[in-house]
Amino acid sequence: MEQFKVVYDFSTELHLDDFLICLVPLGFLFIGQILVPMGIRNFAPTDEAYRKVMATKLTRAIFVSHRFLLWLLFLVITATTIYHYIRTQNIYHSNSLLTVQGRVDNFLPVPEGTRGTESFAVNGVYFKSTDQSNFGYNTTSWGAAIHEGLLVRIRYYEDDGKNVILKMETERRD
Repeated sequence: MEQFKVVYDFSTELHLDDFLICLVPLGFLFIGQILVPMGIRNFAPTDEAYRKVMATKLTRAIFVSHRFLLWLLFLVITATTIYHYIRTQNIYHSNSLLTVQGRVDNFLPVPEGTRGTESFAVNGVYFKSTDQSNFGYNTTSWGAAIHEGLLVRIRYYEDDGKNVILKMETERRD
């Protein structure tokens, strides 16, 4: 009987929360292109005054540049997110993942009811998990999966000095 159970596996997660950041520029686009003109219309004393404000070259230039910059931001964020997702997927399916197995020590959990950083070590390998997107194990979706002294097996890779967990198994207690 297998002594470990999988508590996080990059390959089986949907990662929708990691892609939600792409929608932020679209929200600003909606505000700037729909709500601002509606606000101007509400404050303009007459329809003629509204048309004059909206017809000025400066107003048109502001709206066009706003639209262009937010679409550009949307494309850059989306392309970057997709790039990192595909890169992580390639790393996961390659033979370059490192494995460490042992008991969790120096465990510092996220304070209950807050967002923050969880850190721990396994056989001298240090892990620091935040709620920031990197397509690896993070504390927002998986907090409380581990604790001090728990036997774990972790598959990870190093990215810019940080160990990113792509698969975590904990001891089975059946």
